[in-house]
Amino acid sequence: FSPDKGAHRAIAVAMELGLPLKMAGKNREPKERQYFAEYVEPHVGHGGIEYLGEVSHGHKVELLQDARATLFPIEWEEPFGLVMIESMACGTPVIATRWGAVPEVIDHGRTGIIVDDWRDTAAALPAADELDSQTMRQEVVDKFSPERMVADYIAAYEAALAA
Repeated sequence: FSPDKGAHRAIAVAMELGLPLKMAGKNREPKERQYFAEYVEPHVGHGGIEYLGEVSHGHKVELLQDARATLFPIEWEEPFGLVMIESMACGTPVIATRWGAVPEVIDHGRTGIIVDDWRDTAAALPAADELDSQTMRQEVVDKFSPERMVADYIAAYEAALAA
């Protein structure tokens, strides 16, 4: 948990919409605990806001499969964002702010919704509801599967050898 990841922004969106929010993640480092105590913990237990702690991979998959959407209101240059891939693999749309790798991972309007400001997240939920879960899953296979990654590496090595 850190300000850059935006749990406090996700809480604000859930409260604005009157929807429950389940959060899972690491909260061990002193800075993480301080941020959590100041910005997250005061809301836990109110209006359906839950903190589940760190969860197993299987539990994370269940949470993502059962979610209406994954909120990703980051404000930092996220280098990849595996949680977006995991969410789409479960057929769950992501609503994310346009930072870092977000535009490379999400195909706006097809596999998720990209907003320029986290305050636009609530308004983006109806568009996310319209996205096709099978399209999201197929996009993950096409762009992020191990087979795709290996093929891209081989092509890059062959191009380097040819040069």
